[in-house]
Amino acid sequence: MAGIAHLAAPRCSLGEGASYDAQSGELSWVDIPESRAFGWNGTLSAYAAAEETAFIFRLSDGTRVEGGAGGIVVGGKTYVPPGLGSGEALNDAAVHPSGRMAVIGSRHRAERERLGQCWILSSRGWERMDQRFTVFNGPAFSPGGEWLYYADSAERTIWRRAVLGESFALGPATAFAQITVEAGYPDGAAIDDAGFLWSTHWDGARLTRYRPDGMIERVVALPVARPTSLAFFGADLDQIAVTTALPDGANPVSLPETDLSGRLLLLSAGISGPSRPRLNAGLILG
Repeated sequence: MAGIAHLAAPRCSLGEGASYDAQSGELSWVDIPESRAFGWNGTLSAYAAAEETAFIFRLSDGTRVEGGAGGIVVGGKTYVPPGLGSGEALNDAAVHPSGRMAVIGSRHRAERERLGQCWILSSRGWERMDQRFTVFNGPAFSPGGEWLYYADSAERTIWRRAVLGESFALGPATAFAQITVEAGYPDGAAIDDAGFLWSTHWDGARLTRYRPDGMIERVVALPVARPTSLAFFGADLDQIAVTTALPDGANPVSLPETDLSGRLLLLSAGISGPSRPRLNAGLILG
């Protein structure tokens, strides 16, 4: 893998939600505590987002969806997943390659108890997964949509479930990978076109590429301790953008330019991966 660069964009306190929309050519990401979002398609844009927006995706009609702490925000209207508690905040999401299903998960705000949830959104409406999480993170679908991967970051576990055909029902959860203490915590993730899972490691200063059998294929060292999410982007979808976060208590103004914490890192992967699918607008808008 070639050298690591960074985009000339504002430093984030907690950069997250890297996503690439191939139809618009926009790479997007967010700064959660600052409730702001960024887009880049050759020029940089920035705008105020819903409270503590953690992820962004688009509907089939191009409408932008913001995953705010208290619900899914579309055009200023908030759609609250059933049973979302006051002690939770939405944290991560993924859209099935078909565009006919999404998974949306939450975290316990204090990140101490398994109060986080995951919802499946399909033509059947909102359905809650039969699992609880401290911090739901890193959902990603295999290229054909047959498998769903996701992490409970605090438990250092990446899980996998089969997606059962056109029903989009899920098979039982099985542990895909267990992260060692020295490797940090599994955070955001993406699947490449070969079906390998790429995971960022909070406090692990690395990306890990896992084979479909859960074995580690490679580890890519990063110059920051807290990478948080990644997305394939570019004309050939063979570049990787990685969001990052500041160390606890760091003052972004006083950090030297050589410290890339909070920056959007850019890597030449040499491997392509799918862009984020758009979700069928009718699933949310009716």
